[in-house]
Amino acid sequence: MLTPSLITIEPKGMPRLLAEALESAVIFGELPPGARVIEEEVAAQYKVSRSPVREAAKISLSTWSYP
Repeated sequence: MLTPSLITIEPKGMPRLLAEALESAVIFGELPPGARVIEEEVAAQYKVSRSPVREAAKISLSTWSYP
């Protein structure tokens, strides 16, 4: 399970921070590689709308793309 951070975040930086949280969850084994991430659950967990979660997914996919 992803653990929300207790820091104050600027709204425009939220997608990048969410992407880093998702990537860290995979790296540290909290989220198995290839696991389905349900955007509504992530949005509720971090108390954000679904839009930053979608942007975070795009960022993560572009960062972790495979050949």
